Amino acid sequence: MKGGARKVVFEFLSIVIAVVLAMGLTEWRQDILNHRQAEESYKNIIEEIRSNYNNLEPDSVQMANTIELIGQWLETSAAKRDTLAELDYTLKLLSKSAWEVAKMNQSLTFLDNQRVLQASLVYEFHELYAESGRDVFEILREMQKVDGNSEAFEGEMKALRMSLGLTYNAMMGYMQMARRVLKPANPPSESATE
Repeated sequence: MKGGARKVVFEFLSIVIAVVLAMGLTEWRQDILNHRQAEESYKNIIEEIRSNYNNLEPDSVQMANTIELIGQWLETSAAKRDTLAELDYTLKLLSKSAWEVAKMNQSLTFLDNQRVLQASLVYEFHELYAESGRDVFEILREMQKVDGNSEAFEGEMKALRMSLGLTYNAMMGYMQMARRVLKPANPPSESATE
């Protein structure tokens, strides 16, 4: 009976060790898969930020010029003002799907905090840009209701300049944070040209 009990205990311990080992290996494998998925998600985020940056960059100069034109118009006395040319304003629709997917599949929990923090700041400026840009459209819509020679129109122009300034600053913040995130992601030959 002693030999039989030893055999049962040995078999029981063998099974327990095998189960614990299998669970450990499964967890280790899942951890590797989670980190791979997180890195792939981060690559997608980097590409999304790069694409958004490339879409915004040309507009920054145009928006700065528009703000300057409005400022010059406001500084000119009312008697000498010409009608301001049609304002060309475009709000770029920036993508944030890679960021949303990474949040949904919890990839961000497997990335180091510094990278997640920097990327999240880019998307915070993204939100600010979108919100302030929508405000510009609201002001432009209101301007259509006001006579171009009235004092109310001048008030609307001041509001427009302020709102465009906020949108421009959000754009600049986005681009600055995007450069920070993209700099480590670029090979040395590309980052030397920036």
